[in-house]
Amino acid sequence: MQQIARNVLGLLGAVALMAVLAIAAFIVARSNPTISVGWFFAAAGVSYTMIILLVLHKE
Repeated sequence: MQQIARNVLGLLGAVALMAVLAIAAFIVARSNPTISVGWFFAAAGVSYTMIILLVLHKE
């Protein structure tokens, strides 16, 4: 039961992190149109993947 709760909390945390990254990308895109949002999404995707892999490795 604890494993299921940990997995559900991990999933909710991952969704929350994705929402924060999307909001940050929207703010960056609206505040400075000369910045390519693609680079931001690429960096966010790499950091998101590393965080998820770190969390999965701890189990």
